[in-house]
Amino acid sequence: MSSGLNKTKRRIASVKATEKITKAMEMIASVKMKRSRDQFDASSLSKSKCMDILSSVFASIKKTPYFCLPNEGNKTLYIIISSDLGLCGGYNSNVFKLFDPEYKEDDEIIAFGSKAISHYDEKKGYKISSLLKTPSLDISLFELTKLASLLLQEYKKNRFGSIKIISTRYVNSLNFVASSTTLLPISIPTYENEYGGVPPLIEPSPEAVINSIIPLSLGYILKEAIDEAKLCEQSSRRNAMDNANDNADELLKNLNIEYNKSRQSSITQEIVEVVSGSLN
Repeated sequence: MSSGLNKTKRRIASVKATEKITKAMEMIASVKMKRSRDQFDASSLSKSKCMDILSSVFASIKKTPYFCLPNEGNKTLYIIISSDLGLCGGYNSNVFKLFDPEYKEDDEIIAFGSKAISHYDEKKGYKISSLLKTPSLDISLFELTKLASLLLQEYKKNRFGSIKIISTRYVNSLNFVASSTTLLPISIPTYENEYGGVPPLIEPSPEAVINSIIPLSLGYILKEAIDEAKLCEQSSRRNAMDNANDNADELLKNLNIEYNKSRQSSITQEIVEVVSGSLN
């Protein structure tokens, strides 16, 4: 009986030690989620302002530029955004489940996050694009703008029929949805003139201006997608750790009941043995 009690005590101690870790991870994820939320809000605002400028310039262009038109290329370039770390629930698996049915043999991949990099390895038959040598979730806007310029060049050469972003969209702190967004051809929102019927004066020309700002606009779109994915990752990890804490509390409750029952049974057995010995 004592061996059973000791086994239960060790299990209780193990669960308590694990719960300390999950509670610490939940606190860390909560702090990082607040920071990621601020970064995402800033990126979203910057992208929105940039798209407003782009749409105002686009309204003055007579001929639709190539980056707004469907391409003749047969293959697709996918930009997949995952996490560097695990223990974040179904965050990464949902992204992979969304992408896997879309992937075709000739398609190429740019993977952000070590989980996607290891999952879509060239040894497994996936074709990794050489446009970005070392993808990182901490990539700067400057590097993303350089990447956008390369993407525009490849799209203009008809190398890709489309370029898509596979990432996670933030709904609220409990809900996030894996989504596929088309980066190229880009969809530019309709311009709403706030100054009556007077069109803006654009120098040196609308075409020159839009060609100079389109890489930055695509860079902001990529930056927003990465920051939003990082926010979803931290939210998912916090929720996973919160669920782990609830499960640990429930397990501790059951183990304590089991331990008390075993202990009571052991005490009863000892009393019976003492009484039986005194009667004899």
